[in-house]
Amino acid sequence: MVSQKVKITNPTGLHLRPAGIFSNIANKFECRITFEYENSIANAKSVLSILGAGIKSGDEILLICEGEEEEKALKLAKEIIAKLDKGEKFEDLAKEYSDDDATSEKGGKLGSFNDRSNYDKNFLESAIELKVNEYSKTPVKSQYGYHIIYKTKQNDKPELDKVKDAVIAKIANEKVTNDSTFASKAMISLRQKYEMKITDSKLSSKYDSIYNK
Repeated sequence: MVSQKVKITNPTGLHLRPAGIFSNIANKFECRITFEYENSIANAKSVLSILGAGIKSGDEILLICEGEEEEKALKLAKEIIAKLDKGEKFEDLAKEYSDDDATSEKGGKLGSFNDRSNYDKNFLESAIELKVNEYSKTPVKSQYGYHIIYKTKQNDKPELDKVKDAVIAKIANEKVTNDSTFASKAMISLRQKYEMKITDSKLSSKYDSIYNK
């Protein structure tokens, strides 16, 4: 089974016309295609089932594909690994078999990434575990399908002194994004740490109304 979250951006959601287009495309594949929305499952090959889900613009669905097509993909991935074991070049096999138009012509090259990159978790963890000039011996399954990963290099980690300020700034930005009260907590903590006192009564009253609710 492979799955992927999809956000519906069509202004009118999945009404009759887009539901029909969606269903027609799904019916071109032999595998079972469904999607989950608000704890319910709809058949992507049925227009009535799609309409019955009541998908609106901005809603997010989990698209699920399972069946023969997935089994074919897994079988092919294993065959490609066998070819690598026999000494065939990764870049040649990527050009021949990869269905990723963005990387296949480049021999499967993705470029540099790290553990914070926006990749599928299984893919990312598998790539990080590999040693340089080593490829995955079993197909790596992600939400997009099956992958064979070949690690060509690993950049050295920068010295902490050179990236310390950037790391602190990134962590701070993440905390502010994930916690709407973080900035207020930091302000209160700094004032307490340095024993700052507000002598202006109006300013003190304003401060208390914001930070001491």
